[in-house]
Amino acid sequence: MKNIFLALFVFLISGSIVAQSVERVHQRTEANKGQRALADGDYMLHQYFNKLFSKTTPGCSFSVEKDGITIFSRAYGASRLLANKESKSQPLLNTPNRRMRVASVSKPILAMATLILRDRLLQETGQDLLELNLGEIYPSKLKNSLLARITVRQILHHTSGLKREPASIPTSESDFPSLMAKSPGSWISQNQPGSKYSYSNVGYMLLGDIIRQKSGMDWKEFVRRNIFVPLQMKNSSFEDPVPLIEKGAVAQGYEASEDSFTPQSIDISRRNLLGSGGLISTTQDLSKLTSIVRSRELLSESSWKALLKPNRASMRANDPYGLGWNVSTNNQNLILEHSGAGYGSSTLIKVIDNQKPDCKMGISILCNFEEDTLENFTVDSAATRIQKVFCP
Repeated sequence: MKNIFLALFVFLISGSIVAQSVERVHQRTEANKGQRALADGDYMLHQYFNKLFSKTTPGCSFSVEKDGITIFSRAYGASRLLANKESKSQPLLNTPNRRMRVASVSKPILAMATLILRDRLLQETGQDLLELNLGEIYPSKLKNSLLARITVRQILHHTSGLKREPASIPTSESDFPSLMAKSPGSWISQNQPGSKYSYSNVGYMLLGDIIRQKSGMDWKEFVRRNIFVPLQMKNSSFEDPVPLIEKGAVAQGYEASEDSFTPQSIDISRRNLLGSGGLISTTQDLSKLTSIVRSRELLSESSWKALLKPNRASMRANDPYGLGWNVSTNNQNLILEHSGAGYGSSTLIKVIDNQKPDCKMGISILCNFEEDTLENFTVDSAATRIQKVFCP
């Protein structure tokens, strides 16, 4: 009888060992398949983008992450072209770490900073920053103004009624309230606050000063401490890009002009108005942001819920917009994105929450040329191609 039990025990143990070995082989096989798929994706995308750009054209930087791990990171074209085609020197090439102007991709960053401050104020004072209006934030300047009823939520939603561009140019965001108080009618359209979706750079410029007003800290420093430092976005900052472009530390922006590319200068009046589009970053840094957005970190559950909910006015306009992001669903898949353009930049950041775990990813694209500069290329089409390669 003992021999029978011993034989049965040996049989069970052997079966368990075999099962574990089979499972390990299966896991290695699946891992190898995944690695081959990533390598194939990298190769296909590299072959495609490498044909579009060269050292004689401006170009783009691309970064794709899944679960916080970079699966594609390459850059193409030149960040600074040679002024003289006959020159024997080499152009400065784009790299994944080359800093570029991100244009309106700045807005998701500023929206997140606003919500971080909102969470802090709710804890400390019970005050909901999203529901505060300009009359309450600037009682001495805007309390009795036409602008008084505009809330922070409406500014983030682009439903404030504020015009797209400033009526007059301040030297910094902190000058906005005073200028608005002098001629409020010139800053606002006829829309009642909250009634219509109308994209406003002015609103996001003003958000910077609202953060300063309610936090007691320069808004750029607030963003640095609460977003860039914890996410280790070491190559990101809100600052005047012109000196950095001149040094070659930031890519020069270009526009097509007949058979050449023309460097785009930045309007001097915009160099210090950074809230709506003044972020300088890299695609590798932006990938850290897309990872956090998908994992729902940094913000409270309440603030994430507010960020992800498109406002009704934007949905009526067929352009669903949450707090700082375009928000849409496709076959029950959640997509957050924001694009940017201007002064020789074309940019896109995209977060895809797909039902298939392997298809959840973040895509960051920064290009140092106006979107119509190169034929058959847009940042949207590039993002679609990337998505199809890594999630066929």
